[in-house]
Amino acid sequence: SVVQALLVAEERNITQSTADAFPDTSFFGDRHKGMFRNAIAAVGNYGEIYARHVEQAIPRQPINVLNTGDSGLIFAHPFGNLIDRFGNLINGPGPVDGGVIERILASEQLVCGVSAESLLGRFEAADNKRMDVLFCRAVAAALFKGAWENVIIEEKKLENDGFNALIDGQIDVWSGTGITFGINLTERRKEHGFSYSQPYFFKPAEVKGRSEMHALVTLEDDPQFTAFVYWVVAAFFYAEEEEITQKNAHEMPRVNLFGPKFTRMFRDAILAMGNYGEIYDQSKENIETMPPRGGRNMLNNDPYEPQHNPALFPNIITPNL
Repeated sequence: SVVQALLVAEERNITQSTADAFPDTSFFGDRHKGMFRNAIAAVGNYGEIYARHVEQAIPRQPINVLNTGDSGLIFAHPFGNLIDRFGNLINGPGPVDGGVIERILASEQLVCGVSAESLLGRFEAADNKRMDVLFCRAVAAALFKGAWENVIIEEKKLENDGFNALIDGQIDVWSGTGITFGINLTERRKEHGFSYSQPYFFKPAEVKGRSEMHALVTLEDDPQFTAFVYWVVAAFFYAEEEEITQKNAHEMPRVNLFGPKFTRMFRDAILAMGNYGEIYDQSKENIETMPPRGGRNMLNNDPYEPQHNPALFPNIITPNL
């Protein structure tokens, strides 16, 4: 939250000398309601920090500039080293005992909650093509060797219903909600916390209403499952950047970091669902309300455009009184 505040300050042209103009927050208690102002007063906004400490050595490039909504934020993170110096796949531990992945495999089904209605379309139980549902199927395909059908989709009418269902163990993944960092800090959730995948959809700037960045949400309690879901979503961005589609899904890298059961997890997911562009097109063809692809929903690849996104932040600040 503190790091995001530095980006928001630059966006609002609030500097070290005008830090008092930054809003309060109520999420960390009365003692910390001015925490963001204090941080900015101490070090300045993001742009000031960069200019003071980095600019001379590494001039600020577009990728380190604030995104204003007219260029892509879909970013394919590098997978890092997947093989050792002998050319062998690096092995991970496999599903941890008593963990979420082990439980899902034993039940032979992933349970994914999806909001009843969003900008991406209304929930329909039969053959739903909404992007939120397709990413649930993608996780199932990665877990069950391409069998995307091994997922139960549960409709949740309210945003809080999905987060509560995660806490209560009724669902494994919550899809179709905006990224809401403040939700981690409300009363019932202080002892749980949630992890988010990279956003797979950004509400276009021209569409009125609250900020929406759709992602898959999991409980923080199981880091292995959280990482599994995160990297499944990331794989779809990587596939589009590398021009890997359903037809050549075998070109996706093999990976043993979640154990040998999941060596083909990326290949299985792309073979089942296609890359990110294919998923977007499939949703657009079937959901009338799905916005045309553009702006932040485009890939950000070489030559890179602005990647810093202050829009993640506003739900944990309150206006100055």
